[in-house]
Amino acid sequence: MSELSPRTDITERIRGEIRENAIILTLHGQAIGHIPFDATCVHMDQGYQVDDQRIFRVEDASIPQPAQYVDCEENGWC
Repeated sequence: MSELSPRTDITERIRGEIRENAIILTLHGQAIGHIPFDATCVHMDQGYQVDDQRIFRVEDASIPQPAQYVDCEENGWC
């Protein structure tokens, strides 16, 4: 039986980025592998969906969005 090469667990440092039909795995910005991406196999949480290999957050139309974030007097100066 041959000895195993020394290994370092880098799992926590790996990032994934969706590109076309694959999730590209990177370490410090360098591609190190890929996972085929099939949108039909993806299960999304409520409020999110996959469409044409893109991931979208679905806004709830029943929740009113603010018209502005700051209420200013003085001709718009805060």
